[in-house]
Amino acid sequence: MSTDARRPAVVVANLSAPEINRLGIELARRGVLRKYVRPYVNRRRWWERLIEHTPGIGKLYAGTLGRRTPPDGMPLNAIVEAGIAQDFAGAAVGRLPLLRREWRRHTAHGLILAAERAVARKAGELAAGADLAVASYGTGQYAFEAIRRGGGRAVLSYPIAHNRYQARLYAEEAERAPEFAAALPRIDLLPAEYSARLDRECELADRIIVGSSFVRQSFIESGYDARKIAVTPYGVDTERFMPRTGPRDDGTFRLLFVGQIGQRKGMSYLLKAYELFRKSDSELHLVGTFSGGREVYDRYTPL
Repeated sequence: MSTDARRPAVVVANLSAPEINRLGIELARRGVLRKYVRPYVNRRRWWERLIEHTPGIGKLYAGTLGRRTPPDGMPLNAIVEAGIAQDFAGAAVGRLPLLRREWRRHTAHGLILAAERAVARKAGELAAGADLAVASYGTGQYAFEAIRRGGGRAVLSYPIAHNRYQARLYAEEAERAPEFAAALPRIDLLPAEYSARLDRECELADRIIVGSSFVRQSFIESGYDARKIAVTPYGVDTERFMPRTGPRDDGTFRLLFVGQIGQRKGMSYLLKAYELFRKSDSELHLVGTFSGGREVYDRYTPL
């Protein structure tokens, strides 16, 4: 344990959550961040610069893993990478055009889970002797176990509904709209080890941080003490995202969706509603990646 109660030692584990990046930066600013464990980050090392200038793969790297530069304000000496091989393999598999889309998606997802497991294990190694461990869901079990042995505290960030609640919700949704069932996440197909790790993290955490009252309620309905769940709404970078100035009415009514395109986001309800509403002076724009089952939306392509 840290001998200076005013400056605790904090270990952070994160797969990709931007809010955990922001937290890590603030912890570093306060001088309490011991280590920040995450998947691959482009540090501009010699081999990374070599990849960037290699014909054929340089452009692919620049548009995928090469974009993962350290967040501004995060000290490089605090970053510990884990699961690098799985990261690169996942990026490659997900973009091989000769392989079937479904196989690519399934394999890439498995590699992501493997990278997440590597982050979790590395964080567990580094958490011994720390005062606090903070983790995004899926990366916290081993760090929480280590921190608990030393008498420290554990905080879990869980931005989506509890996994058991999700499974029930998706099963109900599949019955309600079976034609869109293929576009729902298959929680039931997750490895048993992964589901057990999620449950173990929630059990070990002193606090579970969620982003909305809906997610909080999903934990309560799954049997967790409400006093353990804290709602912290996510913020926005107002220097990057702000209302546009000047006139912008060109006579077209536009609807914009940005995010993962799938039934988890209720995409069928948006498309059906727009199909009823659609007029000659309106447009619907969807920006994002398909989460699976994209063929269920084929008939809506003309929209």
